Amino acid sequence: MKMPTDAIREEILKSGAIPFARFMELALYCPETGYYEKNQDNVGRAGDFITSVSTGSLFGELLAFQFAEWLQESQISNFKSQIIEAGAHDGRLAATF
Repeated sequence: MKMPTDAIREEILKSGAIPFARFMELALYCPETGYYEKNQDNVGRAGDFITSVSTGSLFGELLAFQFAEWLQESQISNFKSQIIEAGAHDGRLAATF
């Protein structure tokens, strides 16, 4: 199996020194070896890191209460609001609302 270090090494041998942004692009997003391109789920207690959402629903519940308060305070006629969860792992935060 090809490792991210192999892809980075190949790029350096082919092109010479690479900018840090390219290094991170290869390490994280290379279709063959990138950390975030793996099919394996790496978030949670059994993964590589834990987020506030992966520990339970409390964080989402607290956010929901805060958003509800803000939305009640901003009751202006014709005011529409929408809350979007961007960059979500598997939608657990939005599901908590």
